[in-house]
Amino acid sequence: MISVIIVEDNKIIRESLVSLINGTDGLSSIASYGDCESLFRERKIENADVVINFCGAGIDKRWTRNYKEELIKSRVNTTSAIVNSIMAKNDREIYLINTSAIGIYSNNGIHGESSRNFEENYLSKIIREWEGVLENQIEFKNYCIIRLGVVLDRKGGFLKKVLLTLRFKLCFYLGDKKNIFSFIDSYDFLAALEFIIEKRMKGICNFVSPKSSTNIEVALMLKKIFKSLLIIKIPDFILKVIFGEGYYSLTKTPKVVPEKLLNSGFVFKFSDIKDSLNSKFVKNLN
Repeated sequence: MISVIIVEDNKIIRESLVSLINGTDGLSSIASYGDCESLFRERKIENADVVINFCGAGIDKRWTRNYKEELIKSRVNTTSAIVNSIMAKNDREIYLINTSAIGIYSNNGIHGESSRNFEENYLSKIIREWEGVLENQIEFKNYCIIRLGVVLDRKGGFLKKVLLTLRFKLCFYLGDKKNIFSFIDSYDFLAALEFIIEKRMKGICNFVSPKSSTNIEVALMLKKIFKSLLIIKIPDFILKVIFGEGYYSLTKTPKVVPEKLLNSGFVFKFSDIKDSLNSKFVKNLN
């Protein structure tokens, strides 16, 4: 059994992750924390085989000047503290999985892990500084940075928010209907986590399905499943008023492929958006 410690500042997400990890064969969450101070105070890091760091302020708030600083600090400072703690114990056997995001990539082209075609915006700047904490130090190399797409889990994130409107027979989508929707099913997310832990994969790893979708395909699929009456696009100007500069990160998604996972032999169970959404809702509606 592989002992896992989870660091995630959002309590709802943290509890969901613990439940998912404990429901996965071969993995056991021995502790979870909302911040590094609690982790260090209880000194359980030395009992872990793996530390998974999900910390970072949410991007779905208005990006004021102060909040933009918080977006960076909440990621960079936490990652630095965890690495320093591992190094202080001189335990290079602890395997660190640090989350990141596919928002680093340009919205043009198709991106595998080797792509250096990055977007020139504040979100990409955040991610580059975040990943740089690990990539720019030379002593600790036992880590994997997972660049996440949208994780499809009906208990949280994107799908949980969408369900609120679907109950009123309305289906919303953000941005252009042809925009790419790069996702990973929660089942494949957990299976991929277990896979990279077993293989101790290092460096960058894209956590997305091999088959991306589009905003309108997702909306049409949800409309069909829930028999919604209308599909409504939320105009960009409304998103700009609500989220400021952050609206861009919610409406633009690059096309990304999981080259490293596929080349290493990982097999996705729900690579198609239709299969993923059906697995989440169809049986529960019948």
